[in-house]
Amino acid sequence: MRLSIVVVCAAIVVMVGVVAAILVLRGSKSSSATSAGAGSSAAAGGADFCGVPINAASVIFLLDRGNSISDSFDSLKAACFRSLKQLGPDRKFQVIFWDRDTGSAEFPAGGMHNATAGAIEDCQHDFQDVVAGGSTHLGGALREAIDRKPQLIMIATAKSELEQDDAAALSASITAGVRIDFIQIGSPSSTPAVSDVTRSTGGHLKTISTADLRDFTK
Repeated sequence: MRLSIVVVCAAIVVMVGVVAAILVLRGSKSSSATSAGAGSSAAAGGADFCGVPINAASVIFLLDRGNSISDSFDSLKAACFRSLKQLGPDRKFQVIFWDRDTGSAEFPAGGMHNATAGAIEDCQHDFQDVVAGGSTHLGGALREAIDRKPQLIMIATAKSELEQDDAAALSASITAGVRIDFIQIGSPSSTPAVSDVTRSTGGHLKTISTADLRDFTK
């Protein structure tokens, strides 16, 4: 009898241990799932421009406003404004349009500014009448952006081939210590300097359609 009681007690102890182990394992899986979900939510809430993540404390957008982008220029501006609203007030930004024969346009004038709601609203107001057309040049705007020392420069254009001077300026920027992302709208770029600079600076090169660009305004 006494032996039977001992056996029963031992069996109970084993069963309790098994149940405890199962509960601990389930709790661990639940905790892991929660952590993974939190990480995914954080990643989903990050800023991006046309699907390219903006993992930088300061960013300058260099947007083409020449003939090549004229039909989609409003969408390009809207996509940029969407990105600015995602940055948060602790990050700095500036928007510079490629130099045009009639002059350049930038906000804020002279340098970067924290992406506060007020600054973004002012940016939208200042650029509401800026239109695309004519000949534009990347070189001057790019050098101006590099002088301001952002962590990231986001370039966007619909030109499938850059002029020689602009390609040279892009190649020279490889040694500037700034990451450069390049958004090509429409046809892929045929300028080797574009892929060279993104690869060398650790940036992204992405080609999107005009329909894709409209989607990134939503």
